[in-house]
Amino acid sequence: HRADLYALGATVFQLLTGRHVFTGDDARAVVTQHLAAPPPPARTLRPDTPPQLEEYLRELLAKEPDQRPPDAAAVAARLHDLWRRRTDPHHPDRLEALRARADQAHRNGQEGRCDTAVTALQSLLPDYVRVLGDDHPDTSPHGRERLAIPLIGGNSSYR
Repeated sequence: HRADLYALGATVFQLLTGRHVFTGDDARAVVTQHLAAPPPPARTLRPDTPPQLEEYLRELLAKEPDQRPPDAAAVAARLHDLWRRRTDPHHPDRLEALRARADQAHRNGQEGRCDTAVTALQSLLPDYVRVLGDDHPDTSPHGRERLAIPLIGGNSSYR
């Protein structure tokens, strides 16, 4: 059944990148690669591939069956978790990513790079609205301004 998981990995790779994991001039070349060559990183073909998904594809496409996930249930659970990380605005990974982006915007503002800080905020604030919701005090227009001022170095006259 772990051979099926390899096949699933190859199918997901093809759906994600639009090409087979391995290509060659003939079937023998392709089979040889399946047996011995490491799969190409999905991100080389599809740069927006989440790193966690690329890592999981490598596990599914492991040459040794005992290095693959134990069964289809484990695969389903892991893929569901990866999906939640990308779509659930309250997933802890998403909140940490927002905090990291806010910290970087704050550093840019403190270091006098206000244009960079403002640009970061323009993409960050809609994400906060999506994560926290429209009714959260920090996502109201007043709350957004209150949050933005310290992020751009305390200069409330910058517009």
